[in-house]
Amino acid sequence: MARKGWDQLSPAYRRRLEKGGINRVRYDLGMSLHQARGHKSKREESQRRQFWRLADKQLSRDFDREEIQEVVDEIGYEEALEILRYRDLALNPSDAMEAYLSAASMRTLYGQYEGVVPREWLWYHGAK
Repeated sequence: MARKGWDQLSPAYRRRLEKGGINRVRYDLGMSLHQARGHKSKREESQRRQFWRLADKQLSRDFDREEIQEVVDEIGYEEALEILRYRDLALNPSDAMEAYLSAASMRTLYGQYEGVVPREWLWYHGAK
C-alpha cells in the first residue's frame, strides 16, 4: 500500500508528525512514522517493563511511583535500568567475583549519578 502524499494528509496529522521529527522531506523519503506517531520501540518498551519490575522489587518501600518516575524522566529508562541491574547484582551476588564486580560498578555509578538520583538508589551492601 502506497503512502498518501504530504499534501493529502490532514493538517492535524502533519503537525503530529512534525512534532515527532518527521517533516515533509523525511516523509517523502519514506522514513518510518512509528515514533512520530507516539509508539515506542520494542526495545524501549522492554526496558520500561524490566525497569518497573526491578523498581517495584527494590525501591517501592522507600519511594512512590511518582518519585521514581521523576528520576526516570531525568535520566531515562536505559540508565535507570542499568543502575537497578547493578544494584540488584550487588545486593544478591551469586559468587565472590560477581560481588566484587557489581560493587565496583556501583561505586562507578555512585560517582556518575550522585546528586542526580536519590542516594538510596545507589546503596548496596558495600556503600560508605
